[in-house]
Amino acid sequence: MYKRQLSLSLGGLTPVLKAFFNLIVLFAPVIAWAQMRFVPNAGQWPDHVNARAELTHGQIWYEQNAITYQLFDPAFIQGLHPGNAHPDSIVGHVYRMRFVGADLQGTSGLDPENYYYNFYQKNDPLHWADHVPVFNQWLFHHIYPHIDTRFYSTSETAKYDFIVAPGGDPSQITLQFEGVDAALIDGEIHLKTAVGEVIEKKPFAYQIIGAQLVEIPIAYVLENNQLR
Repeated sequence: MYKRQLSLSLGGLTPVLKAFFNLIVLFAPVIAWAQMRFVPNAGQWPDHVNARAELTHGQIWYEQNAITYQLFDPAFIQGLHPGNAHPDSIVGHVYRMRFVGADLQGTSGLDPENYYYNFYQKNDPLHWADHVPVFNQWLFHHIYPHIDTRFYSTSETAKYDFIVAPGGDPSQITLQFEGVDAALIDGEIHLKTAVGEVIEKKPFAYQIIGAQLVEIPIAYVLENNQLR
């Protein structure tokens, strides 16, 4: 499994290993995340949206060809109290992580909650959705041949995994950042936005061989805002 947006280089992975074992690579970006809940699109949003996750100060949109991050200024959001005048604009930053050459249309939710959402929007029943389920994880199936991507969060951070099954080629995984400048610093990816910095922590890759977890050497390769 690979976690979160970014391309990488698996220097220690050989075709023999890829042919016989699942590979798991973990990514963990650091920003002000809450425990993420994933809500699928049941007609309440445009067709290109698969799902949305709420953050402490923003949202993540899981689309058919990219992941879009919509972040808001924490101080600005905290000032939005009942009774205050509504501002004419919102202070925030939007950037996108595009999976180059990938197919993000096959999706499903995992680990459902015991509640649901109702959406009644625009006074138009075409944009209404009832009993929309809520999930703790969101999975993209086969974004590349034999490679899935799973998004979720812990109490401290949002995470994502790339799960490379036998026959999968992790060198296909390529992430393009748009709307934000990426820098590689001490093995981590730093994304500078108008409302703060997002840090992609060093990746971690492993395989389970027998009952043993075997770490695989891995490092980010960043060029022209493209991670591979």
